[in-house]
Amino acid sequence: MPFYLAEVRESRGSRHYYYILDVEGDSEGGDIVGELLLDFSPGGAVYIMNIEMHGGPGTLGVSGVRDLLRAIKEEFPEATSIVGGRITGTRRGLSEDRQWVERDI
Repeated sequence: MPFYLAEVRESRGSRHYYYILDVEGDSEGGDIVGELLLDFSPGGAVYIMNIEMHGGPGTLGVSGVRDLLRAIKEEFPEATSIVGGRITGTRRGLSEDRQWVERDI
């Protein structure tokens, strides 16, 4: 399932809001399967602030994560790393519960 990003609205500072599109969907241009909030830091890191898949938790899968990372790299070719934190829905909003991971790209 190749994913592509489509910016939802104009960026606000370093924040970027996207629809996640599945180009193998039925709609011309792809089906909207999720939403993504990214923050691009001046140091070159892309922070994944939120991912919401319309199919619910567990619908992205490992290959979907890889495809989403490829789409982020295409959108931000100047990025040096991708940073993300995993947090469960019941703990949402408690930043001290988030475990951050950073990967060079």
